[in-house]
Amino acid sequence: MEQQTILSEIASDTLRGLSAENKFLLSKYFYDDEGSRIFQEIMQMPEYYLTDCEFEIFTNQYEEIINAFKEGVNGFDLIELGAGDGFKTSILLKQIVKTSISSQYIPVDISAKANAITNII
Repeated sequence: MEQQTILSEIASDTLRGLSAENKFLLSKYFYDDEGSRIFQEIMQMPEYYLTDCEFEIFTNQYEEIINAFKEGVNGFDLIELGAGDGFKTSILLKQIVKTSISSQYIPVDISAKANAITNII
C-alpha cells in the first residue's frame, strides 16, 4: 500500500473514532512492535488477572480441551487470534503434541514481531 494511502486511512480511522459518541481508536494502531512489547509488560502485572486465568485454564483443563478436540475428528486447526508471544498457548500445544491428534497451530497477531515469535513455536 502506498504511504499516502496508509496515512489517509490512519487519518480517516482516527477521525471516525474520535468523532464517535464513545471515542475509540482501532487496535491496529497501538499493537505495533512497541505496543506489543508494552502489552507483554502489562500482562506480567498482578493487576492484569486475565493472563493468570488463561494460564490456569490451559494448565488445569488441558485434558478436557484435548478430549473435546478428539471427538469425531481426524485433526483440527487451532487458530489463535491475538496470539502475542504464544506463551499461554504453548502449554496446551505441548500437551497436544503428546497425543496422536493431527493438528496445526495458526497464530494470528497484528504485530509482525509477535507473528515471527509464534511462528517459531
